[in-house]
Amino acid sequence: GCSVPRRGPSAEYGERRSHNGVRPWRSSKDCVVPDSVDAQLASALEPVAPVVAARRLEEAKADLIARAVATAPTQSPAQTAELAALVSRYYRHVAPEDLVGRDPVDVLGAVMSHRRVAQTRPQGTAVVHAFTPSVEGNGWSAGHSVVEIVTDDMPFLVDSVGMVFAQAGATVHFIAHPVLAVRRDAAGRLLDVDLVAP
Repeated sequence: GCSVPRRGPSAEYGERRSHNGVRPWRSSKDCVVPDSVDAQLASALEPVAPVVAARRLEEAKADLIARAVATAPTQSPAQTAELAALVSRYYRHVAPEDLVGRDPVDVLGAVMSHRRVAQTRPQGTAVVHAFTPSVEGNGWSAGHSVVEIVTDDMPFLVDSVGMVFAQAGATVHFIAHPVLAVRRDAAGRLLDVDLVAP
């Protein structure tokens, strides 16, 4: 029963349904839920499915990255930890739904390929490498051509590159935009990648 006085006509059944399709709650014909309680109920009954789905996607992304690192040749524990940090940082800003479902070998292959391209970059220059990776030739595949760019970070970099592709009539299927602090020697050779800096 309901002890709150009725304030006007109301339906026998409440309008809210739970997100899993359970029967609607039933209200008494001689009472109505006041606005304050109604608001609390509405808040409590908000679907949690999007939050749970997002958490599961993040967990799936982390699992994929761990499996990708596991495909690397046997290394020392310290090297494995460093590789795991690099792969995690590389895909840090990639939405889980854009990554989950890919082959772990391809996930790692993209990182290692980009790192090889980044080995030498004289100050103030950009290195651009375009190719179509294949398992036979490169040990990994993307299903499309890949453009790897190594340059100084700058505002609107991704937008500018995207405009170039759009003007060329090319479709962009996937973007990874890792921003990593690195240390190079005078000739531009890569000496160190900071995997701790925010």
